[in-house]
Amino acid sequence: YCGMERVPFLRSAFGMYDDVTAEVWRADPICADRELINAKELRGRIALVQRGSSESEPCSFVDKAHRVEEAGAVGCIIFNTEDSLVAPGDSAR
Repeated sequence: YCGMERVPFLRSAFGMYDDVTAEVWRADPICADRELINAKELRGRIALVQRGSSESEPCSFVDKAHRVEEAGAVGCIIFNTEDSLVAPGDSAR
C-alpha cells in the first residue's frame, strides 16, 4: 500500500522472499545499470531502482539485482515509470 492505495507488483523468479524491514534508499545511478556510486549508503537498506537503462545498452533485472546485492543492500524494488506491470523477463536464469 501507498497511503490508502494498493500498489500492484510482480515478484521475480530469482532471489529470496524473506520479510525485510529496512529503509528504502535510491540507487545511484537510479537504473543501477553500471557501478553504484552510493554503494556504501545502500548497505543494509532496500535499494530503489528504475526499470530500464540510462545508457544505450540494456540492463537486465538480474544485473540490477546483482549490483545492489554486491553493494550490501538487503532488498531491491525495481519500479516502472510506465503505467503497466512488466514481468522480469530474464528472472528465471
